[in-house]
Amino acid sequence: MLFALVLALLYVADATHQSYTLASNKTAMREHVKQIHVDRLMRLSKKRAVAEAEAEDTMVKIQEAKRLANKMMGSDAEPDDDGLWQTDIILNKEQAEAKIRQFSGKGKRDTKFFELITSSRWPQPVKWLANGFTSSDVALIQKALSKMSAQVPCWTFQQVSSVSSADNFIMYQKDSEGCGGASPVGMQKGGNTITMDISGCSADNANLIVTHETLHSLGFEHEQCRHDRDKWVQINFGNMKSTDQHNFVIDDDTDTSYGVPFNYKSIMMYGPTTLSSNGKQTIQPLVNPTVNGPLMGNNPIMQDTDILLAKKAYCWNPNPIIPVSQYIFGDMCAAIGGTTCATNVGGMTEPAACPSGMKETIPSTMGCAMCSLNFGTQACEGGSEVANAYASYVKGAGYSCSGGARKPFVFKYRKCVATSPDTCLDGDSKCGDDAVAGLCTSAAVKTRCPKSCGTCGKS
Repeated sequence: MLFALVLALLYVADATHQSYTLASNKTAMREHVKQIHVDRLMRLSKKRAVAEAEAEDTMVKIQEAKRLANKMMGSDAEPDDDGLWQTDIILNKEQAEAKIRQFSGKGKRDTKFFELITSSRWPQPVKWLANGFTSSDVALIQKALSKMSAQVPCWTFQQVSSVSSADNFIMYQKDSEGCGGASPVGMQKGGNTITMDISGCSADNANLIVTHETLHSLGFEHEQCRHDRDKWVQINFGNMKSTDQHNFVIDDDTDTSYGVPFNYKSIMMYGPTTLSSNGKQTIQPLVNPTVNGPLMGNNPIMQDTDILLAKKAYCWNPNPIIPVSQYIFGDMCAAIGGTTCATNVGGMTEPAACPSGMKETIPSTMGCAMCSLNFGTQACEGGSEVANAYASYVKGAGYSCSGGARKPFVFKYRKCVATSPDTCLDGDSKCGDDAVAGLCTSAAVKTRCPKSCGTCGKS
């Protein structure tokens, strides 16, 4: 995904929709994408000759996947051999092979179902660096990532100046003059390179490109290729070149929506005339087309459904079975005399061990807080997080310690955090479709699909 040459597919967003313009140099684009694969494989300590051979094999398999997808869409025409999937995605070898199996009906299929491929989910923070951009362009990248982390609080993006071969990272690489980009899907061994150029874009379009491509790297696919898309849009193959039909193949149904409905306004949705050969719509809304048509491909930030999908895929559940973090306390009401705290008090009860599914981050230690732990008060004067947690713990257990004036309370505690971001898992990738179809009223579906049905931690 990157470097200074003419992109085969330049991403162009105007005031009404997103569209794509085909650049003439497909061979240059293919070599550019191949070099991205070579660089990543060499970061995995493969010798250049081996990396180049594997990269070429990957390019051949991407083209075969496109060829098979074109046939599925009703065209025998040979797709453009530019190394890109769906105009802005760079598949790795394993993903290309999975696409071939999907379209040929043979063998194990691909999936973005994070319950099955947790290795593709990024640990936090996501390290990133930029190469070849001006300081003003880097500022636009920073702004886009800050907006994403504000919308999805469990995402943290950390800018770094260098990375090692062992790191997981996103490299934003300056590409050709224009306004577009391309990205891998999901976390890649050896790092993710997002190739893009935002120097010729408006601020909104720059934000759209950075966000859209970063979401791909985080594991998100195009909205118009969801496997339930035919309920929402009609793809007009007669309005595009026969070589381009593969770009609208439906994603494998082993992917999941986690119960998040289709959204015409999604930042992962293309515009109505994407890849049009005659200026007419290639993607036609089936629901209220006069309203929804102009909304498609015209949103520079994540929409509510994008945010919800991100939270379900990455964040803690709203009602977790295991809390994100938890303090474990020893004694409940252990007031000491005087008006100041002291932590050199002996004889305190040891806190219990961390519960199942959690690990210790602060070992057993002494704490003290100025509190008035009477009924109706659950905070401590100038209280730290642990002091207020102690007050809430005491109140939650139904105790009233010493009512009236504030005094020092001492306690022993340890802090625990959950060992997995998934405290509540769907049983299979069909759960998303079942939830969208309204089947969560069934007790069996709710039990099998707590994440998609939104019943995590609820009885």
